[in-house]
Amino acid sequence: MVSNHKSGLIAERIAIWFLRLKGYRVLEHRYKTKLGEIDIIAAKNKTIHFIEVKRRPDELTALEAVNLKSQKRIQKTAELFLIKNKKFTNKNIYFDVIIILPKKIAGINIGLIPKHIINAWQI
Repeated sequence: MVSNHKSGLIAERIAIWFLRLKGYRVLEHRYKTKLGEIDIIAAKNKTIHFIEVKRRPDELTALEAVNLKSQKRIQKTAELFLIKNKKFTNKNIYFDVIIILPKKIAGINIGLIPKHIINAWQI
């Protein structure tokens, strides 16, 4: 049995590879401040994406886990990142969610599939 912590780390690793395959450059992984943590900070073209990763059995449960309180925490942490990294202040900012969902065929679990929701919420 895999712990929730280890399950979350596996989901983040899947999300990082998924983003790289889509042409994103991962700037930070598990970016921590006294205000909170952002799972992944990535860049693509003229955008910075602050990404929350959720591994859940279904999409609705995953989206419900990114509630208003966690959105505010991520936004405040993102503000600190931007203050410390002024070179990104001229970029478009998105708050994304990557959901890691189990994929089953005929009731048999065949793996984990990422789903990227770009600009899941706005400031």
